[in-house]
Amino acid sequence: MKTWRHRPWVRLRAVFAAGLMLGVGSVGTLAYWSDDTSASATFTIGSVDLTVDGQRAATFSGLTLTNIAPGQSRAAVFTVANAGAFNLTYTATLRFDSADLTGAAGLIYFSKFALFPGGTATNANGVGTCTGTQLQSIGPTGAAQVNYPWIVTARPLAVGQSESFCVVYSADLGLRDLDQSKSFFADMTFTGTEAA
Repeated sequence: MKTWRHRPWVRLRAVFAAGLMLGVGSVGTLAYWSDDTSASATFTIGSVDLTVDGQRAATFSGLTLTNIAPGQSRAAVFTVANAGAFNLTYTATLRFDSADLTGAAGLIYFSKFALFPGGTATNANGVGTCTGTQLQSIGPTGAAQVNYPWIVTARPLAVGQSESFCVVYSADLGLRDLDQSKSFFADMTFTGTEAA
């Protein structure tokens, strides 16, 4: 009869043990939560952006002249600005159209350009003048070429800063009869470089 009493207890103990194992297994599974997160960034390459009178390619209409007479001059102001993301330095070249070196060479030979940093322009009775100290002067050349150094020593310009210049164009008294009714094109090319 002793065996009859022990068997239910053994079975019951086995059932309790299995239940305990199931319970531990369930608790262990619920403890493993997971989550995801991320971090991102956008990278934009900065630029060197040099403008003249607020534009990438400006027409310097203030200096445009028609019906030029020998001895006549005109002055006008333009502004160079740093609209980019970096401090920069810049230089400039005064350039003439190569076709004009043949067709209107006389005008170029007998023309003079002068540059005044920070100057103001005055025009009266066919005479243009700039205030300030002259930085550069080109001509009368006597022999025309395509490119002339205009701003030779690099000038610094911080982000958001600008610098104004006054330019005087003068037609020399040496203009000849054969130069009448001719025209030429002049271009100021500015080159900006990121400052070190």
